[in-house]
Amino acid sequence: MKRLKAIDIFRGLNLAIMVWVHLRDWWIINGPNSTLNIITSSFIDRSSGGMFMFISGISTFISYDNRIKKISETYTLQMLRNEYLFRALLILAIALVYNIFVAIRVMNPLIIWTWFMLLSIAVSLFMAWPLLKKSKSLRIILAIIIFFLNDFIFWLLVQYKNKPNFCGILYFVLYNTIELDPILAAFPFFLIGTVIGDLILEIFNMEDQKEKKQAVKKKILFPSLIIGIGLIVFTIIFIFPEFFQGKNFYWIYFSLGVCLIFMSVLLTLEAYGIFSTSKSYKFLFYYSYFSLTVYLSHNVLYFLFYGQMSEGHFWLFVTVAIILYVILLKFLYKKYGSSFSLKIQIGKLAL
Repeated sequence: MKRLKAIDIFRGLNLAIMVWVHLRDWWIINGPNSTLNIITSSFIDRSSGGMFMFISGISTFISYDNRIKKISETYTLQMLRNEYLFRALLILAIALVYNIFVAIRVMNPLIIWTWFMLLSIAVSLFMAWPLLKKSKSLRIILAIIIFFLNDFIFWLLVQYKNKPNFCGILYFVLYNTIELDPILAAFPFFLIGTVIGDLILEIFNMEDQKEKKQAVKKKILFPSLIIGIGLIVFTIIFIFPEFFQGKNFYWIYFSLGVCLIFMSVLLTLEAYGIFSTSKSYKFLFYYSYFSLTVYLSHNVLYFLFYGQMSEGHFWLFVTVAIILYVILLKFLYKKYGSSFSLKIQIGKLAL
């Protein structure tokens, strides 16, 4: 199967949004409490975390399936498992090092175990391994169960927050910090992403174009639109105004709805030939190709204009920053290929 532009657009846009959100918080005067933050955080911030986990699940399953097809006498399932788990271990190590640097920056050692995105992805990779070979239906059921269990466990444990007992420690492990991507909230996105990845392989490996178009509408577009729109409407009508509060998990429903709708539309456009894969090397492709590199390297921008900009100036400077980032990534891709893609280098190390 050829590289799908739909996946690059989804992941690339997600990374661009992440950079925008972080620069908004870092550069604007009183960033976390700015008017722009208040207006955009409930919708944009809450969607981006789920999107990252969702697309990571899609990519993980596609990579897993590609490896499964290579199994032979010289490349066994045990070797595949070891590669997969070693890759997860490398990402976990990078996540903890990243957290350590953040902890030093804010002078808070508790940040070392905080559910920033990389930590959520690393732990999700470990949790997903025994489930990848299970049926799509089972993975969906497990994701739904975890969604509901997460809410129950959170409200059970939150009363023990900051208390030196077993429940307090368990709360810290599972929910430090809930405004980010705690594992029980993030993992279902990853798991549902593996289901979409499974469907993508099933549909986009079809040689008959008419059959492919019918399948993408029947198996991805229509179910995703119905469920996605339903989740968004439910969130807006029945969970308002609690949805706008930071200390809850109601954002899950809205974010999952956005993920399903956006990805299903992109995949349908891909199946109908709207996207030309020969012209996929646009700015979103570079953000997608260098996703882990962007995630880590953009943190240096924290120090550039920290807390110095008005909201008006921010729009100009953030546009320039994102464009310059694209130019740099394009240069690295043309000049050095995959050498600066940490995601690809981790994959090579795991071999």
